[in-house]
Amino acid sequence: MAAKLPELQYGRVFNRVTFRRLEKHFTDAVVGTGPTAFRALVVGLFGEWGSGKTLHLRHIQQGFEDRLRTDLSRDEAPDILTVPVFFSAWCFEAEEHLIIPLLKTTRQRLRRLAAEQESHRHATARTWSWLKAKTKHAGDVAAALAYGFKGQLDSPGGRIEFDPTKAWAEYEYLMQARQTFVDGPSSPYFDFETEITRLTGYNSGDDDRRRLNLLFLIDDLDRCLPEKALRMLESIKPFLDIRGCAFVLALDDEVIKRSIAWRYRDYGSDRERDENRETWPANPITGHEDLERIVQLPMRIPVPSGHEVENYLTHHFGHLFG
Repeated sequence: MAAKLPELQYGRVFNRVTFRRLEKHFTDAVVGTGPTAFRALVVGLFGEWGSGKTLHLRHIQQGFEDRLRTDLSRDEAPDILTVPVFFSAWCFEAEEHLIIPLLKTTRQRLRRLAAEQESHRHATARTWSWLKAKTKHAGDVAAALAYGFKGQLDSPGGRIEFDPTKAWAEYEYLMQARQTFVDGPSSPYFDFETEITRLTGYNSGDDDRRRLNLLFLIDDLDRCLPEKALRMLESIKPFLDIRGCAFVLALDDEVIKRSIAWRYRDYGSDRERDENRETWPANPITGHEDLERIVQLPMRIPVPSGHEVENYLTHHFGHLFG
């Protein structure tokens, strides 16, 4: 990130705590200790529209970008890199399944990082070649997964539809190389987990000690249509058992609750009534219950005090307050 972000006018402690918890997660992943050491950590950054979710998300991103630059500026090639990937779900709302543009965004982020290292006179050839290989692997996984989603696939979160004709043409040559995603009894999601673990470098028996941690910062979920917001949450599920990954979801949890209600709006309408109950339940699951299955660490953005609001207004709109 080139431009420096405006200073947080409130919630600095909240922001630092979130940053430290994510740092601890990645440290635990490397050393193999802690409650989330062997799986992804999902943080829910909850707040209403206009509460500053995007700014908090950008500050977390900038903190990890600064740490990344420090690690890459050392004379020796770092063994561990944590790369933040900012993803605006609303921008990809037209996509059939959001896991594909998420992986494509990751590939582009790694590609830019590799290009920067190639042009930087202090960069080591080892780091550049490693990042370049990771960039290619991320693209391979996205293309193969896209090809693997032929027709429809039933997942625990609902039915996923994907049109393989929309897969990127430049990856056509990879389709034969990644037949494990398509042939035989293998599942696209099972092979996806295997390949992403190879991407992060945490696969067992790997002699290479280098690790790539991925921090996905998901924004604008509450701007998506209800079904698309739920599909984004479903796209996260294949990552949940992958070591070295973390998600921060900035969203209005009330929107998710309404999305769940919308998904099950016709629940029971075409079924016969149970003789032992008066009516069918409105929803088989609530929005709160659905979020609990994914988000391990729910955090609500603090509401500013009157003093903080006054400082914010006089700082940014002093001409209106004399």
